[in-house]
Amino acid sequence: MATTSRTPRLSPRAAPAPARRGASALALLALASLLRPGGAAAQDICPERVGRTGGVTVQAECLGPTVTITPTSQDTKNASLSVRVDWSPNGAGLDYSTRRITLRGTNVTSSFTHTSTYSTGTVSLVSGSNSVFAEICGTDGLCGSDQENYYRDTSAPSGTITPNGGVFSSVSVSVRIDWSDTRYLDGASRQITFDGVDVTDDFVYHSGTTSAYAEGTVWMTDPA
Repeated sequence: MATTSRTPRLSPRAAPAPARRGASALALLALASLLRPGGAAAQDICPERVGRTGGVTVQAECLGPTVTITPTSQDTKNASLSVRVDWSPNGAGLDYSTRRITLRGTNVTSSFTHTSTYSTGTVSLVSGSNSVFAEICGTDGLCGSDQENYYRDTSAPSGTITPNGGVFSSVSVSVRIDWSDTRYLDGASRQITFDGVDVTDDFVYHSGTTSAYAEGTVWMTDPA
C-alpha cells in the first residue's frame, strides 16, 4: 500500500505567536526604559510634577531648592523681628528672579538685603498671627519654599498677691504671688518689690508656660 507523505501545516492560531512574543518584548523594553533611574523620563515621575507614585524612588534632581527661614515659629511680645532666609540649590542653579518673601500675604522681598545664598531683613509684627513665607525656583523650573509664623502677644499677664494687704501682728508675713497669661510668661522679666526695695531674689520662683508663682517672706518694720 502506497504511503502518502503529508507536509505539516501551521494552524491559523499558531502562526501569529512569534509576533505576539515580539510585541511583549518590545513593551517590556519600553517599560524598563521608562523606569530606568536617571533616564530621560525620570523627571516625568517626580512627585512635584505628577504626584507621588508608589514604589518610585525620587531622584535628587527631581527636588526643588531648599528654603529655610529662621527663627522658627514662636510667640513674642516684640513689635519687630529680624528674619533670615537661606536659599540652597539642589542640582540646578537658582533663578533669583523668582525669589519671593511675603509677610501676612504682602510681598516684602524688596525690603530684604539679598546675597546669592541668603536674605536678611526685619519684619514688623501686628498683634496676633504674622506669617512669613519664602519661595524660590531653580533654573530647571522646580521650586522650594518655607513658612514660619510669629504670634505677637500684646496682652499683659495678670497677677495676684496673697494675702491681699491687711493688719498683721507678726513681724514677718509669708507671701505668694501668682501670674498667668493666655500665651506664655517670660519669667526673666518678673520683679517683686517691698516698700520700694527689690526683693525678687528673696522669693522662690516656680516657672510655667502660661502660669507661674513665687513664694517668699517679707519682714515688717515698726511704723513708729
